[in-house]
Amino acid sequence: MKRRISLFNLVFFIPAIILSFVMWNEYTSGLDANIEKTASSGRGLFFLDRGSKVMGIAEDDNAGLKGELYDAKTEKLIKEIPLSSDIHNQLVSSYQSGRLILVTKNNEDRLVMNMIDPEGGVKELAQGKLDLLGFLDSNAYAWRGKLVIIGESVGKIPYLAQVNQGKLQIINLNDKNLLPSRPINVSPVQGSFDSDAVLPMLEVDLHDDRRAFVSGVLNQQGLPLTYIIEEENYFEARDRIARQFASQLHRNETRLLKVDGNYPGQVKVYDAAADKWGGVLPTPMPVYQAKLYPLNDEETLIAGSNTKDEAEGHVQGYLYHEKTKQFTDVSAIVSLIPYDDLKNAKLLFYKEAGDDILYYSNPTASAAWMNVNDGAFGLLNSGTFRQWQLGREENQKSIQSFMNYLKQGDAVVINWAIWVFIPLIMYGTLAILPPILRAKHKMSHHKNRSVP
Repeated sequence: MKRRISLFNLVFFIPAIILSFVMWNEYTSGLDANIEKTASSGRGLFFLDRGSKVMGIAEDDNAGLKGELYDAKTEKLIKEIPLSSDIHNQLVSSYQSGRLILVTKNNEDRLVMNMIDPEGGVKELAQGKLDLLGFLDSNAYAWRGKLVIIGESVGKIPYLAQVNQGKLQIINLNDKNLLPSRPINVSPVQGSFDSDAVLPMLEVDLHDDRRAFVSGVLNQQGLPLTYIIEEENYFEARDRIARQFASQLHRNETRLLKVDGNYPGQVKVYDAAADKWGGVLPTPMPVYQAKLYPLNDEETLIAGSNTKDEAEGHVQGYLYHEKTKQFTDVSAIVSLIPYDDLKNAKLLFYKEAGDDILYYSNPTASAAWMNVNDGAFGLLNSGTFRQWQLGREENQKSIQSFMNYLKQGDAVVINWAIWVFIPLIMYGTLAILPPILRAKHKMSHHKNRSVP
């Protein structure tokens, strides 16, 4: 009888055994898919904390994007940070006050501004206050260490937002103290956010058919400068007002740095007030086919080739302090970048005024840092970073990764648990029930014998 019952219970274990094989195959397949996804993904690397921490950006099934903060020495993950993003997964970044600011746009068309400190602490600056229609990268700009955003809030009220030194300021452009008529369209003045522009500016179409210029950055009172275009030539007014705004914001428009469009493409000094070109900027060694990267209100990075034909030379670069007119050779870090990558608009350099650390982020390729005082530097390429990711325990066959799979509780896991549970209950019942029945029988027999 017992043997018959045991064989009967074993029948119930057959689905559990089959589901165990299915579950293991699903677990290993998911692990392989995750490894393949990790190996093929790459949206940027950012050093933090003077090169001791690294933030990698990867795709995330739940949030759109996620940041993975690693210790650069131990190669261990410190923290994962969800970066809510829509399907376009666009990202705008800045370094301010020793922290990394990553701006995304979520599925509700709201800006998300995560300010991340070296320990992985996160402060969200926007707090759901800023709506943004359209693409993030055509409405958000990094300019000399600041972030400038143009958008519309709830009710289609246009705004100008600026993040400077880790603080968000929002300007309602519908304020009549700024503009005399309701703004109906706001757009950046073409070319005004370029590296060699006098100052970023916005063009605003007003409800009364007039147009206005608005400075893209704020003054010390936290307000933009404005100018109403009257009966005058638009282009002449644009150039004149750009110089006027620059003067009011204490920028020297008479010594702008521009790359001469003629061969061999060197950097020259340009006087915007007089519309006059000066001589070639006297870098310690000539820089040809140059590119400019404004870093902050005081410094610009100049990078290019050491030969007139860039195909015959290598990349070199200098940090130029616009006030002291001093140069610092940063070729040790810049020379790691192929010349063709200098043309990539997504190649980003960062340095805060007064700090001695220069960072760069070369999307999907590498990131690096350099101490401009002592010359120390570090480099991390995307292939090495992916090896860090693949070495994590959740990407290996292990008890932890298998437990993480079980916690997901999909249909296969639930069915497997049910078919394991059924025979266990039956075996448990068969183990407990006979002693209970025997005890009950003895008690009944004892009562029957005690009755006179």
